[in-house]
Amino acid sequence: GMPFAEACKTSLERQASEGCKYAQYFLGWLFSLRLIEDRVLNVESYNFFKLSADQGFTPAICMLGLCYLQGRGVPEDFNTGIKLLHQTAEAGYSQSSFILGGYYEGKAVNTEYFDGEALNSEGNLLSDQYYQLAIHYHRLAASQSHTHAALNLANCFMYGIGVEQNESIATEFVILAATSGLADAQNRLGDMYK
Repeated sequence: GMPFAEACKTSLERQASEGCKYAQYFLGWLFSLRLIEDRVLNVESYNFFKLSADQGFTPAICMLGLCYLQGRGVPEDFNTGIKLLHQTAEAGYSQSSFILGGYYEGKAVNTEYFDGEALNSEGNLLSDQYYQLAIHYHRLAASQSHTHAALNLANCFMYGIGVEQNESIATEFVILAATSGLADAQNRLGDMYK
């Protein structure tokens, strides 16, 4: 008989060909998880995410944004990728908010490396402005029960990264993530009370 995964793929392909946005999305994931460096699979992944995104499926629009940011299956296009992530974050998709929070936090660190008091060599925002965007998007994701975003906010408040250091608020975010089942947060909480 046919292996289970192959049977699922066959069923999803049939449903996707009939226009099911959920099947198209899951096929995009299937292709993105296999042989990431394989250009053909990246194109297939992008194509299925695009079919689903064209039907307005928010998680697929988020994944399309990542495809553009990373040049997976489509030429790298930073502006389109960020625009799609902003669109889905503002629509309430917590994963997009989390991704943007991490993206802006990374930009802040890179900008600080050049000079935290001026624009970097590419004319980008000051590191403080990036941190404010990172905090905004992490808060947005955490308010939508995204546990990893809550833990990122805990780190920001614990160490004063982009916000005033506040161990009490940091602890609240660790507790939020830990009570939602995030193992890293549960471990952190245990370490805090040693």
